[in-house]
Amino acid sequence: MRRLLLPAATSLALLAGIIGPASATPPAGTARSIPAASSALPTSGTQFGAYVEVDPHTGTDRRSAVTHFESLIQRKIAIERVYRTWNESFPTADDLWSRNQGHTLYVSWGLGRHNAFGITWADVAAGRQDARIDAWAAGIRRFGAPMYFSFHHEPELSQANSGTPTDYIAAYRYVHDRFVADGVTNVTYGLTLVALTAAKGNAGMWYPGGAYVDVVAADGANWFGCTGISTATWRSFRTIFEPFYQWALSVNKPMVVAEYASSEDPANPGRKAAWFGSAAKVLRTWPQVRAVSYLQVAGGHGCPPRFVDSSRRSLRAFRAMGADPHLSG
Repeated sequence: MRRLLLPAATSLALLAGIIGPASATPPAGTARSIPAASSALPTSGTQFGAYVEVDPHTGTDRRSAVTHFESLIQRKIAIERVYRTWNESFPTADDLWSRNQGHTLYVSWGLGRHNAFGITWADVAAGRQDARIDAWAAGIRRFGAPMYFSFHHEPELSQANSGTPTDYIAAYRYVHDRFVADGVTNVTYGLTLVALTAAKGNAGMWYPGGAYVDVVAADGANWFGCTGISTATWRSFRTIFEPFYQWALSVNKPMVVAEYASSEDPANPGRKAAWFGSAAKVLRTWPQVRAVSYLQVAGGHGCPPRFVDSSRRSLRAFRAMGADPHLSG
């Protein structure tokens, strides 16, 4: 699987331990104004998109995988989720291709779950990675189009290798301020956490502050049928994301559902299709959600496949979801 930064809730240990209480809530810091920028947010409605894994089922490369997915669901995606680790560059030729297809990119860039580079958030905040940050800033300026940018998504799952919540916030703010100083004006800054973190009441300890965050984003899934995961019971879209939605309201920020997915229930062939139908209904009542991105991936991590076309019923329901006028932003 292409992703080096893994999806949320990959193991019981991560969910039950790392997302739970960590160090004390860091100080709020001094608010700094964000210069006017080209926003990636839609002018109305909710953007509908996906991360499409390169896989024999989807396509042999990113362009064919995305094109096949759009043909499958019978619509263009508005937003494409992109994952990069610290040693990777931006933009690639595929990023430029996606931009030229009319997609808005939601780019996550960070040290990686297991931090293979030996770099900590404290290193970033201390200025020891300025060359990498400046190179990314230059690439984002060249990219030109409005885009979402999320520094080290799902930081809750990286504390063992990267640092404390206080360290993360300092690094997030440092990257933000370095981008601003480097003349980046086409970025909408996103804080991307695991959806379960808000349910545990811990989202606030990772929040860099309203002056640094334009959108708050949640990664979550219905992990039914997955082995070794504490939340492997069937869970609705509302159950997974409502605590995070309420937290987004409390900090008065637009929300992005940056990863969502569901497995099938072999005992109930129409259950996944109904899951999509219910998700569409919920989103109509959640105006704070401005973008959603499906995780179009094979099983992995002991899970059944989560492809939208895992069954004909599922695909029909997902197509209907994508055709909802509310999801045309």
